[in-house]
This record gives sequence, structure tokens and C-alpha cells, in this order.
Amino acid sequence: MLPTPWSRGGPLDPWRLALRLQRARVVQRTYAFRKIAETRHWLAFRVTGGQAPYLVRLDLTGSGAHYCSCPDGDYRVQADSVAGSLCKHVLGGLFREGREGQLLPLLCGLSAPAFRRHP
Repeated sequence: MLPTPWSRGGPLDPWRLALRLQRARVVQRTYAFRKIAETRHWLAFRVTGGQAPYLVRLDLTGSGAHYCSCPDGDYRVQADSVAGSLCKHVLGGLFREGREGQLLPLLCGLSAPAFRRHP
């Protein structure tokens, strides 16, 4: 089995996945997302409503190179098998922007381009 951002190198833990997605939905509904920049390849938000304001950058290319300035986001960039963060702020931003479809390749431990090449 491939390591995934949800497993820390072991088998997928559905409990951890469900909890993270639930927290991301709360962030999506209750935190303020103020768009501060946008290109064809990414969106940047200032997210407020939690302990501190954070900068979130969503990768729109499908490579999964999302970023969040929160401590959990920074840790995930360093520790996970994908190129970016999947903290609750990033996930909340993906939900807010209607980009949940980007999660399936990441759940499988693949980048979106690799996912498309291997049906």
C-alpha cells in the first residue's frame, strides 16, 4: 500500500480521515476566507476565525502543492508524501471553492497528473 497524507506511511486510517474532513467542513462554514490573490494556477486566502490568521494557497493545477502557514500545515508539508499541506484550512478552502475532486488522487497517494495517466 502506498503511504498517503492520511496514514503517516501506514494503512489508511478512516477514523483520522473522517475527523479531519469533519474539522475542514467546520472551517469552511465558520471561518472567514478573504481572497488576496488569484492566478490560473493558484488561489491565496487569508483565513481568520481560529487561533490566528493564516495564509492559505490552493494549488489549482492538480499537483496537490497546497500550502498553509498554520503549524499543522507546516508539519504536513515536511512529513507527508504529497508535495503540500492538507491541514483543515486547506481542506476547508478546497470545499469552499468546490474543488473536493482534487482529494481523490491525494487520498490514493498520487498526484493528479499521475492519476489521470493510469486509469
